[in-house]
Amino acid sequence: MTGVQTCALPILEKISIGDPAHPDLTADWAEILIAIRGGSPTVTGVRAGGVKLRGRLIDGTVSFGSVDRLLPAPSGKPFALPDLDLDLNDARMRLDLPNGAVGLKLDGRGNLTGGFRGKLAAVAPELTIGGCPLRGATAWLDLSVTDKAPHIVGPVRATGFACPDAKLDLAGPQARVDAVLNEALNRWKGSMRLDLPRAALGANRLDGVSGTIGFDGGRTRTGGDLRIAAKALAVSGGSGQGLSLTGAYRIGDTPRGFALQEEALTDDSTAFLSGGVVDNFLAKNLRGDVTDGLGNWSEGDITAFLKGGRNDHSAAFGGM
Repeated sequence: MTGVQTCALPILEKISIGDPAHPDLTADWAEILIAIRGGSPTVTGVRAGGVKLRGRLIDGTVSFGSVDRLLPAPSGKPFALPDLDLDLNDARMRLDLPNGAVGLKLDGRGNLTGGFRGKLAAVAPELTIGGCPLRGATAWLDLSVTDKAPHIVGPVRATGFACPDAKLDLAGPQARVDAVLNEALNRWKGSMRLDLPRAALGANRLDGVSGTIGFDGGRTRTGGDLRIAAKALAVSGGSGQGLSLTGAYRIGDTPRGFALQEEALTDDSTAFLSGGVVDNFLAKNLRGDVTDGLGNWSEGDITAFLKGGRNDHSAAFGGM
């Protein structure tokens, strides 16, 4: 027999998987679509409503408890979005992370490799980041997938973020995020429009902070440009209005090559003298890049920076 035949299995109702007292997955109903290709059945789609799923992040891998036994065995290949038609109505998930719990809700339909459209909501009462609590975090995002690239757009908010040891306190941070991820979900590119009523660092304070932050990178390294302004500031011994900051940033480790060598240490790489994190401080990009390097600096600017560690464009910290 040649060609492809498609069919739907009977609709299942009142589904429960795992410990009946604390199931890992429940659903009001679900329907599985399959296709027969070359005599072998393949799941091509899932329709479900009232789904509730529990997951835990363990050693960098998400486990769904008893549901794991029903999933395909790990292939050893990088993660890729499955060629699957998904139609979800009121699907919810609790994801327990080492630093807190996140609640997720997804409604949407379409193929996960392209054409999916939906709404994603996330709520985290408290997440610990670097030993500091982020409280009341929420996100309400439009989610779409085009050519295996997920795209999220929408507001992300929190009631507060505080680091007592660093004397840092951010009141009511919120941002509108517009980001595109790759298929493996380990790289991202986009921007966020920031709105922060108040930021305090010890006795220093900024009020009415707003601006945009661009980002482009992945799990090991992310950078971009930023344009931030504050309506008012108060520092020890004075106060002012109309503070603005324009520049570039980079977060992450020193770039490494295939053999894990530090690329920034040899001049045969474009990363040579391009900056990076050294002893928890960000070293300045000393190349001729216009965006975050010395491309727009005069000879006097360079001399002042190398001699005293600061000029009108930048300042050096730590080991620099």
